[in-house]
Amino acid sequence: MRIEFKMDGGLAALPGLSRPFVIDTKSLPLVIGGEIERLINAAHFFDQPPAAAPAPGAADYRTFTITISDGTRSRTLKLFDPIQNTELAALVSALEKHCIASLRP
Repeated sequence: MRIEFKMDGGLAALPGLSRPFVIDTKSLPLVIGGEIERLINAAHFFDQPPAAAPAPGAADYRTFTITISDGTRSRTLKLFDPIQNTELAALVSALEKHCIASLRP
C-alpha cells in the first residue's frame, strides 16, 4: 500500500512534520508494514467518509490528511484532533510515530 500522510497545525507545530510523508508498506520491514496494513484494515479506511468536521473551537488542533492507494482503490481522509474513532486514532498514531522516526539520523 502507498500512503501519503500529512500533519498540520497544533500549538507546537513542527515545520519538519508539515511536509507530506510517503510510505510504501511493501518497502518497510515486514513487522512494521504488516502492522500498518492491519491498522488500515481495522479502521475500515476505504469505507470511511472523506472528511469529518472539526470540533467547535478547534483552531489549534492538528489536522491529518491521509491518502492510501491499494491497487485499484484509493481514498483520502482529512481528520482533526481529537480523533473520536479509536481505530483511526491508532492508525494516525502509528503513522505519526513512523514519520517522526524517519526524521531521526
